[in-house]
Amino acid sequence: MMRAAAGYITGWLIRHRAIEEKDRSLYEYAICSLILTISPLIIVITGGCIMGLVKESILFILPFMVIRKYSGGLHLKHAWTCLVCSCIVLCLCIYVTSRIPCSSILSLLMLTAVIGLGICSPVDSENRQLDSREKIKYKKITIWIAMAFGGIYGLLLLLQLDYYAKWIAAGLILPAVSQLPVAIKRIAGKDKERS
Repeated sequence: MMRAAAGYITGWLIRHRAIEEKDRSLYEYAICSLILTISPLIIVITGGCIMGLVKESILFILPFMVIRKYSGGLHLKHAWTCLVCSCIVLCLCIYVTSRIPCSSILSLLMLTAVIGLGICSPVDSENRQLDSREKIKYKKITIWIAMAFGGIYGLLLLLQLDYYAKWIAAGLILPAVSQLPVAIKRIAGKDKERS
């Protein structure tokens, strides 16, 4: 479906002489990448509209999108499966976050997430393996971004804006949670190698 949409848009650009036929595959790839990049934002804003939590949803998705870009995490094999699962997980996170209080437990989870992101990041995708230089660079970027959003969380708490702080915390926790299946798989794989 996504490739079909990218093909249609690219064909339209070629027919209107905006791009050349020889660049078709490059533009189709770029359009697919753009769709994958903005789809979490669209999903969350749509879910936020339905639940009456638009600004909260944006506060949640910003740290998630920025951190996830560099930290990596679980990737599903098919774009369609990824889109459906992302819709479910993101909307569930919005719902759960709207129901929980900002508490010391949430702060502890957020701090654990920041530390976990610093330790585990980046997580390679099967579609694109990072070289050693990229891994070092992405780890540093992830640490800085996670610390920055952690600082925003702390500042919001100091300003007694706990309601908004919990949305930032949720946006920090989710990318760390998305790394758990990959980390567990790695640990299980190392245990098998030792046996």
